[in-house]
Amino acid sequence: MWGFRTFSSLAVPVLTTACAFSPSESRSVTGTWHALGTGHSTYYELTLTQSGDAIAGVACGSSGGILLFEAPVTGRFPRLTFVTPGTGQVFAGAFEEDRDQIAGNYGRSEGPLIPLRFTRWPSGRCGATAGTASTDQR
Repeated sequence: MWGFRTFSSLAVPVLTTACAFSPSESRSVTGTWHALGTGHSTYYELTLTQSGDAIAGVACGSSGGILLFEAPVTGRFPRLTFVTPGTGQVFAGAFEEDRDQIAGNYGRSEGPLIPLRFTRWPSGRCGATAGTASTDQR
C-alpha cells in the first residue's frame, strides 16, 4: 500500500503540470507560406498575421512569373480561407501544427478541387515576380 500512495502523490503534480498548457499557446501562422499548384508552374503564396485566434493576410497566385490574383485571407485559428476575385474559386484550409503546414483544397464546389499544401517560405514573391519568369522550385 505504501508504494501505491507514493506513486499517486508523484502522479498528481505531473498531471497538474501537463494540464497547464492551453490551446492558445499553439504555434503562430504569422509569416509567408508557399505552395506549388498543378504542373509546378503555378504557385500560391500566403502572407499572414495572427493576433490571438484571428488570422488575416493576403493570398496571391502566379504562373510563369505573371501575377494572376491577390485576395484577402481571413480566418480563426487554425482555419483560413480566401476567394479569388473574378473566378470565385475558394481555398479552405487549416494549419497542421504537427507538420508545420497549411493544407486545404482550392477551387469551386462544382468543379475539381486542387489540394494545396503550404510550407513556410523565407519571403514574399508574388508581387516581386509579376512580369518576370520564376523557375525556383523550392
